[in-house]
Amino acid sequence: MKNNLQVEAIRALRDYQAATPLGHICIIPRALGYGEEGIVWEARLYKKGLMGPLKVTELALEAIGAPPEWLVRSQEMVRLLTEAYPMPTPAIIAEAEKIAALPEAEKREAATREL
Repeated sequence: MKNNLQVEAIRALRDYQAATPLGHICIIPRALGYGEEGIVWEARLYKKGLMGPLKVTELALEAIGAPPEWLVRSQEMVRLLTEAYPMPTPAIIAEAEKIAALPEAEKREAATREL
């Protein structure tokens, strides 16, 4: 799988810090529900004194004393991570389901063919 992130984008992800004395933004992976494959990336805002995360919005950023530019930057970080770690394509999932439905002997044969 080819990674499309450029060096500048990787540095931006590494250096991304969005914190103020009143709260911070985290970009985290979230697993999809039961029976679904993959993860989605989410930007969440945590404000001190509140239980649980908030959606990153201009109003939420104002509540922690953060500049509004952080909204665009956090959305860009989510986009970069989604590109770097995409969900499996439906063709890959369909192939895996097809192999899983085979009898054991044919599964071993299919696995050795792929190697």
